[in-house]
Amino acid sequence: MQIRLAQDADFAQWLPLWKGYQTFYKTDIAESVTALTWKRFLDPAEPMHCAVAEIDGALVGMVHYIYHRSCWTAGDYVYLQDLFTLSNLRGKGVGRALIEHVYASAAHEAA
Repeated sequence: MQIRLAQDADFAQWLPLWKGYQTFYKTDIAESVTALTWKRFLDPAEPMHCAVAEIDGALVGMVHYIYHRSCWTAGDYVYLQDLFTLSNLRGKGVGRALIEHVYASAAHEAA
């Protein structure tokens, strides 16, 4: 399994994960918001990020996280907003690996 930042070419595999996440939480996010969110993930000037879990070329999980300012500290916070893995891989370490990626990203930014 490889954990990496999402790339433009990942959209077609990311979208079913994103839709699965929405189904799990019984919500339906507008396509225009989904398109904007994806665009933000790919923009280095945006504080929003998407990492994906990949096994044998297939995306099997995703995590979205956002850096934001705080009134309580000089440094930024990292908010893990969305986490989703394919149901047949739950309990197999995919979600944990995605969370660990967010931890590592936050530690790198703080350094």
